[in-house]
Amino acid sequence: MKKHILVVMLIQLILTGCFATTTVKFDSNSHNPVISESNLADPHVIKHNGVYYMYPTSNGRGSPARLYVYSSSDLRNWTKHNVAFSKGVNELWAPDVFYHEATDTFYMYYTQSNSYTDIKIGIATSKTPYGPFDDKGILTDGIDAHIFQDDDGQIYFYWTKAPAGFLGQGPIAVRKMDPLSPTRFIGEEKIVIRANQGWENIFTGSPEAMFKYMPITEGAFIVKRNGTYYMLYSGGFFASVNYSTGYATSNSPMGDFTKSAKNPILSAFRQQGLSGPGHVAVVENNNGGLSIIYHGKSKGEYVEGGGDRYISEDTLWFDENGDIQIGTSFLNPNRL
Repeated sequence: MKKHILVVMLIQLILTGCFATTTVKFDSNSHNPVISESNLADPHVIKHNGVYYMYPTSNGRGSPARLYVYSSSDLRNWTKHNVAFSKGVNELWAPDVFYHEATDTFYMYYTQSNSYTDIKIGIATSKTPYGPFDDKGILTDGIDAHIFQDDDGQIYFYWTKAPAGFLGQGPIAVRKMDPLSPTRFIGEEKIVIRANQGWENIFTGSPEAMFKYMPITEGAFIVKRNGTYYMLYSGGFFASVNYSTGYATSNSPMGDFTKSAKNPILSAFRQQGLSGPGHVAVVENNNGGLSIIYHGKSKGEYVEGGGDRYISEDTLWFDENGDIQIGTSFLNPNRL
């Protein structure tokens, strides 16, 4: 069975030309990456009392695994602070932090693993954005949690339902949470995104990595505009050049979501020289517009574990048709 799947994948790779090496271009005038520290990924950014706080996947391996917090006044100059959260597991990644105004509490939804057959999403809380966050235990199976609170106060929990060992489809699901206590689910879950566009199923790297991660959609992030819910998400193998970002729209946070025909909107295919960009966050910038924060790679080939990832920031806007547009910048070699 594995040999059959591998043959199909190799044919797909040949048809899409994905064996070609992407050359990463550099721009000495660029402000990216916004943090020179390497191996940062999955950035989540919030703005609280005029200050931006970033929670990336950072030194998340080893026991205890750790997640750090960074602060900024302008999204481009960041200060690293102490450990925001640590736990005695092998890995922590993809933290999503949500400020719950009703309880004046910051909730961190993190992914943890001790092995690829034991992957969970947990919750930790703090009274300050700096932490330390106190662990409140496991919420559900899966990875890459994202919290969205609608204008009516209802809270929605998005996550990727990762099967054991990642051997199988990893769709994005949504479920309502208690508006008074965002630690409890209400109602049933609903699958809203599956990997069914070609770019989402392109994997480069070792055969072992391909089987471990294919096919998956992950890193959901919701932006609401004029009554339309935009879900940005990533697909492909996170450690490869072909990891990319697309979006889907709906008139309800519960879906159904319709994927853009222009996907991927952030990728090595569309932005030449940009390698493996994904797992985005969107936040209002100081100019009143929107900024997209994402990780990308400094090398144009597969790297085990995605270890050369850096954080970048660029503008995001909507054109006259309501389609998402992104102005991307190359990496500045002097900032690496």
